[in-house]
Amino acid sequence: MLVRIPSEAIKINNLRKLMMFTILIIICLVIALIASISAWVNTHNIIKDLGEIKNKLGITESKDNQSFFNNDLDKD
Repeated sequence: MLVRIPSEAIKINNLRKLMMFTILIIICLVIALIASISAWVNTHNIIKDLGEIKNKLGITESKDNQSFFNNDLDKD
């Protein structure tokens, strides 16, 4: 015995699936945003800690960076 489903019920079911998919995507984007912000904060804290360690060890920052591009023979 075949049961006939009204077309409105099919449209509502498809709309529910679309809404759930949209909500899932939004939740994933929010989680990704929170993770990226926390990674940025963690990186900032690590850089700050490394600066404190350098100061305690007495390491000075030197700008004497020798690079291959500084001694390039093809430079005009």
